[in-house]
Amino acid sequence: MRGFGSKRQQQHQTAYLYLPPLHFYSAITNNLLVVASLLTSPVSTEPKCYIDTGICTVTLQEDNFRSNLLYAPLGIIFTLTWIILAYEFFALAHVYLNPLIILLLGGFPIYKGTELITDKFIFTDSKVAYGPCPSCNAENRVYFGDILGVEGFKDTANVKCSNCKIQFNVQRNSLRASTLPK
Repeated sequence: MRGFGSKRQQQHQTAYLYLPPLHFYSAITNNLLVVASLLTSPVSTEPKCYIDTGICTVTLQEDNFRSNLLYAPLGIIFTLTWIILAYEFFALAHVYLNPLIILLLGGFPIYKGTELITDKFIFTDSKVAYGPCPSCNAENRVYFGDILGVEGFKDTANVKCSNCKIQFNVQRNSLRASTLPK
C-alpha cells in the first residue's frame, strides 16, 4: 500500500473526484423545493380579480371555533342534567360525591352523547366557513348543512355579501369563492 489509508479509502477518494460539481445538486434541490412549495403552499385568502372575465375569487377558511360552538347548547344541557341526576342518585345511597368527580365520571359519555345527537339530528353534515368577499373584502360567513331538518347549502352556496350586495358562489369541498361573470 502506497500513501496513507487502505485501498477502499483510496477508491472513495477517487470516486469523490468524479462527482458532479456542487452547484448541480443545489440546482436540483432548488427545483424540488419550488415544486414542494407549490404543492403545499396555502391557498390565497386575499381576493383576486381578473379583468378579462370580471370574476373575483378568494379562498375561505373553515371556522373551527363556530363549528365547535354548535355543540355548546346541547353539551350544557347534558352536563347539568348529568350532574343533577348523578348527585341525586348517589345521595339515595348516602354517598355524597363532589360534583367535580361526578363531572369527571360523566365527561366522556356527555361528550359522545352531545356529538352524536348534534351531528345526527340537529346540525347534519355541518361546515362553517368565513373569509372576505371576493369583491369588496368584507368579512362573510357561510354555513353548509342542514339545521333541524331544514335543508341548507350542500355542495355550492350562493351567498350575497352583507356589504356590497354582490352575489358569489362558494364551493364546499375547496371553500373557493368566486363572483358571477359580469
